[in-house]
Amino acid sequence: MSVYEPLGLRGPGGGSERWQHLDAIFAEMTAAYASGGATASEPAAHRILEATLMDDVDAAGLDIRARALSNLAAVSEAKADLEKSIALATEAIELCKRAEAELGSERRAVDVRIGCLINRAQTKALRGDHAGGCEDLAAAESAFDEETPALLRFGLHITRANALMSMEHFQEADAEFRRAIEVALTHEPRVASFGYAGLAALAHRTGDRALARDQMRLARELQATEPASAAQADENLARMLLEQGDIAAAEEHFAAAADGYQRGGDPRRAAGCLVGRAAVLLAHGKLIPARRLARQALSNFIAQGAIAAQIETHLLLGDIHAGGMRFYDSDKSYLQARTLCEAQGSMHELARIDVRRAGIAYAAASAAIRASEKQRRLDVALNLALPAALATDAMRAKFAPGPVRERWVTEVASVALSIALQIITAMQHTRLAIELIEFAASSSTLEAGGTTADQKSLPLLAQAQSPFGPDFALAAGSGAALNATPPAEPADLELSLPPRLRGLPDGSAEFHLWIAEAERRYRLRIRSDDVIDAW
Repeated sequence: MSVYEPLGLRGPGGGSERWQHLDAIFAEMTAAYASGGATASEPAAHRILEATLMDDVDAAGLDIRARALSNLAAVSEAKADLEKSIALATEAIELCKRAEAELGSERRAVDVRIGCLINRAQTKALRGDHAGGCEDLAAAESAFDEETPALLRFGLHITRANALMSMEHFQEADAEFRRAIEVALTHEPRVASFGYAGLAALAHRTGDRALARDQMRLARELQATEPASAAQADENLARMLLEQGDIAAAEEHFAAAADGYQRGGDPRRAAGCLVGRAAVLLAHGKLIPARRLARQALSNFIAQGAIAAQIETHLLLGDIHAGGMRFYDSDKSYLQARTLCEAQGSMHELARIDVRRAGIAYAAASAAIRASEKQRRLDVALNLALPAALATDAMRAKFAPGPVRERWVTEVASVALSIALQIITAMQHTRLAIELIEFAASSSTLEAGGTTADQKSLPLLAQAQSPFGPDFALAAGSGAALNATPPAEPADLELSLPPRLRGLPDGSAEFHLWIAEAERRYRLRIRSDDVIDAW
């Protein structure tokens, strides 16, 4: 549901007498872009580019060349060639700087540069480089002046909001989506739907399905009628219908979305609809065709370097394998998604994936025939579920008090706790059950003036045991993950860690080891070093 919409600056045409002969081609490119999307504008953009490839090109010609390259960067992204898109945008940005140095604000080359920076940030986001994208957005914002078009201001806010959401800065993302909507409703109402779709994505990400549906309905009501926008509305509606269990309607809208993206000149997004269609097949119980489509989509995403889409598809493949009781292959797919999340430093998503893996491991234990195999799988399920339950409970402190935090507790932390308790009950581990219940009853509090946890001082993610053998043990964390920025705590509140509890009279050393493992695995402090009696 993320919005990565190329701004597609077409430019003012030739302008000076030397370049007036390009005005008609600019008009052709603009019309093609409007009717058929980025790919439809490619022939005209190439003709404009070729007309400026001369040794004695002046500053106006450099500006025109940059505008053509801006469109060709959008074309490359639509064709899923993300590296080429970034290279073309980079070339256009440098040309704009040269034109600006000579022309000043005469032709507003600065607007082209801003648009290219925003579009490049969007393309970097598709590759998972949200930090690099935010650097581009900061450079774009620093170039704003009183004449900067509202569409560029909207594009910056919506792009930054999506990046912040991907980096798990949920409060800041919400504020950016709302800034984007404010700009749109004031100056560009036709794009307001993207802001509401972003709020829907944020609500979905933090567990509020009802709010996500409401925001998505509003976005769809506002959605433009041109093919690409209508296709996005269809895709978002299909996802919503799939969650509601209306499989037939979801299938219809995924097909309409794929067709709309193709007609709108965006084959990359059309290919992305394969994941939705695979999910529909899974819901129908058609596991073999579902797996085939999901693998086809995954191959496309790997070729594109689209990290978020790869994560989604690996998780879907895990669900498909689990549906066929192929637990070994299921965990392999989940681990591949987990590795990609870990490389981005997405600790919230890591914990959610581990809860998912724990549920599958528990199901595998239930299906085991031999007692020894059942016990082994229960041990592994516990190793996944308990640290994840402890971590997701502590992660609530990363959210400011309010609905987002409550959604996290209800939809994520409580589910993790429930799964952990089910596994502990199956193992008849009474002592551990008492300790976990005492832990849950004394969940984290926020107090002004407390001390913040030093997350970066904690070790990298520990080796995570695979339920189905050592071949699928997760590799140790990467340096990229260590340097990832954690979600920011509210400025006026700091985390005051609660003490560890001694839940039983003879001590809680074993449970405190579980806390230490959770802290190491998810790189966050859960409890202070102080210990108090629970009774």
